[in-house]
Amino acid sequence: MPNPFQASGSWLRGNLHTHTTNSDGPLGPQETVDTYAALGYDFLALTDHDRFTVPDDLHQHDLTLLPAVELARAGDGPSVHVHVVALGIEEVPQTDAEATWEAAIADYAAQAEVCFIAHPFWSLLEGSRLLSLEGVAGLEVYNRTCEGQSGRGTSESQWDELLRQDRPCWGFAVDDCHQLLDHGYGWISVRSEERSVEALLAAVECGSFYASTGPELRDLRLTDDGVRVESSPCVQAALLGARPGAGRTTWYREDLTRPFEEVTLPIPTREAWLRVEVIDERGRKAWSNPFRLEELEAQ
Repeated sequence: MPNPFQASGSWLRGNLHTHTTNSDGPLGPQETVDTYAALGYDFLALTDHDRFTVPDDLHQHDLTLLPAVELARAGDGPSVHVHVVALGIEEVPQTDAEATWEAAIADYAAQAEVCFIAHPFWSLLEGSRLLSLEGVAGLEVYNRTCEGQSGRGTSESQWDELLRQDRPCWGFAVDDCHQLLDHGYGWISVRSEERSVEALLAAVECGSFYASTGPELRDLRLTDDGVRVESSPCVQAALLGARPGAGRTTWYREDLTRPFEEVTLPIPTREAWLRVEVIDERGRKAWSNPFRLEELEAQ
């Protein structure tokens, strides 16, 4: 994965999971675009259920609208229901109705530029099931609607299970937008030199972004003492490894309430993958994508 914190370009903020009244969202397509434009977003994907909402039909303001759709597939039992967000796709893909759900998801992913798993904790998807999915780039580590409605919006354990199995997997924060109060709470910040659909999709596909519900991640860098994290003011930070119990935190600082903008975290040993989390005074969180140490630029 390229290190987004050392890449050229600008940080662009966007939401990749958004419903309108074309499915079960609270606002019409144009109202939804207007809302995110007013929030200062740079890009947006309208992802109505099994229906393509045409971006070209809308006044886009300064937003880049990514063509997208959310697709659902029933699994091999009444409790298995898999949703994926497919980006860079301009029609609802057709799949064999008799195909297994794993095959159907792989088919969706093959037809999209980028495909990721929606709300795995809300769907109660086990790590073994996630490992069987081919072609998906990542999963939603945070989903605003699922957190607000059922308290099952954060999927860090599912994410870490994939990383523990050495499965590269990006983490997305999204709004989903099934209620009026769901807009502007979960997003990704993409590092890109351009705002074009093609450039944004390419950056998302290779993991050149971080996810957030509030804090900014400004830099991750390897030093003699560990991984240095620069962020907007935060009160907690963690460097997490893929093995059980592997991680380092700022929990034992003398003053846990004093915000910091830079902190260095010691590196757990023998970790194939690492990722960083930071939390601000309001309890809002940001997640880096997983990385290998050799991908960080030393200083």
